[in-house]
Parts: sequence; structure tokens; C-alpha cells
Amino acid sequence: MHLLEEDKKTLLLWSEVLNAKGYELTLFIKNQKSGTQQILFKKDLTTREFHFESLKPEKYFWTVRAID
Repeated sequence: MHLLEEDKKTLLLWSEVLNAKGYELTLFIKNQKSGTQQILFKKDLTTREFHFESLKPEKYFWTVRAID
């Protein structure tokens, strides 16, 4: 996801995984100079959505992993 201007509220949604007890959401950015990933946020959730407040303009990457 690439935010071009400051966003007051960003909603991430993903599909349900059958029999999942929860989901692990990770939000990160990629350092352009080193090519490494910097984790900004990591959280275990029981829902299939998450709201971020006031993300700054940046190119973000995110992953979701089912927890069983």
C-alpha cells in the first residue's frame, strides 16, 4: 500500500482462513538504501481487519498469517 498523503484512518481487511483461531498482522517498510525490512507494527488479532490511525505518507507492506 502506498500512501501519498497523511491518512487519518487506514483499514486493512483480509479473507477468512478456515479454522483459524486468529491472525498475526505485520506492517513494515523497506529501507531503500540497505534493502532491509523494518517492522513498524506486529500484533495478534482475532478479527479479519485492523484500523491504523494517522499513517504518514510512505510505501508500506503488510502480511497476515493465520494462527491455528
